[in-house]
Amino acid sequence: MISTVPEGLKRDAKRPRAWREARLVCVDDPERTRRQYGLSFEPVDHSTAQWGHCARLVGRAQSTRMYIVADEANWIERICAQTFGDDARLLVDFYHVSEYLVDASHARRPSKPKQWLQTQQKRLKRGQYRKVIQELAPHVEDSRVADEQAPIRSAHRYLTNRQDQLFYDEALA
Repeated sequence: MISTVPEGLKRDAKRPRAWREARLVCVDDPERTRRQYGLSFEPVDHSTAQWGHCARLVGRAQSTRMYIVADEANWIERICAQTFGDDARLLVDFYHVSEYLVDASHARRPSKPKQWLQTQQKRLKRGQYRKVIQELAPHVEDSRVADEQAPIRSAHRYLTNRQDQLFYDEALA
């Protein structure tokens, strides 16, 4: 969300700002160290053209393999498929995955949560997401426990439902 000033109002006017959702697109080519950004207040479907345009500006060829790092918003997956088809793999951003694991770490290893978290993060980066899921499985809280009080179950469900978006080893190679 970005604060904007409606047309005709001065910045110093009382409460001149409005909040609008913006969509930021960033395409990075690490080999060439080139990065292209795009920003739009337009509807989601506008992101398709903008994303493709940014990719072309950094030198994406038609068959270039791409890794799209994003949160789990459904519209991003749809736009990714429309824009890049089979040439792209969608990855849930590592920060979001880690948020779930941080919560689970305190329940799983209260005495050494940071150590447990780092072990799981290393496994994910090596492509061993199944090991992380297996590590969580025996400790999943009872279904009668509310989700807010069940961090291991939440992390287990989150990772299990996104197994096709956890290929960090490929993206880091």
